[in-house]
Amino acid sequence: MIFYFTGSGNSLSVASQLIRDEPLVSIVDAMRDRKYTFDPGESVGIVFPIYFYTLPTVVETFLEKLRFSYPPDYVYAVATCGGTTGAAMEKARRILSRKGVRLSASFSVLMPDNYILLYNPPTEEQVKLRLIHSKTTIGDIRRLVRSQERGDFNLLKGPLPHVVSLTASTLYRFSRGTVKFNVDDTCISCGLCEEVCPTRTIAMGEKKPKWVNPTCSHCLACIHRCPVEAIQYGQGTRNRRRYQNPEAKF
Repeated sequence: MIFYFTGSGNSLSVASQLIRDEPLVSIVDAMRDRKYTFDPGESVGIVFPIYFYTLPTVVETFLEKLRFSYPPDYVYAVATCGGTTGAAMEKARRILSRKGVRLSASFSVLMPDNYILLYNPPTEEQVKLRLIHSKTTIGDIRRLVRSQERGDFNLLKGPLPHVVSLTASTLYRFSRGTVKFNVDDTCISCGLCEEVCPTRTIAMGEKKPKWVNPTCSHCLACIHRCPVEAIQYGQGTRNRRRYQNPEAKF
């Protein structure tokens, strides 16, 4: 079984390339059922993006609330990122350890960076090149997982990962406000933003979305997946490219 969390589709794409016969389960859907039974020898994967060099709030909450009726023999985690992971994987390892579950292996995959709040996402050509390069890494992970190799295979921690994660995660905690989200008159009232929001922060009101919670995970699926690019964050996202992983099947 592979659990995944995705905003723009990167982690979904990676998870889809890792599965063989096992189920692929959205972490958002899995939050409704916190107990799982695993067969002896079954492997469990968790695939997620890196936000501010730490775990997205949705992933952290999922790990904190997850209950195993029988601990799986092999648990691995795969982080997708646009640069480095910091110490995010260590945080996941600590959370699982408190539940008596050992993180058997950890991996990372470099994917197209798309944090539109700070910069313009990559061009189509840049995306294509990054995804081509990711195939080798994903293939290596698939081989190691199927042979249930154990160890830390994350090569993208970057310098001073614990210091970087500590600083950036504090910034993440105080930067997840929703007050700057807004929608312009090109909105077609399709409701997709409400549907894809993992924290149920968006509700359709008066035919336009409203952000009803003061904070969210900042996955930015609402911005990237709006079919008419009507959703903005302040004025900084206006005229910037949107990004959806072209290989992800939502």
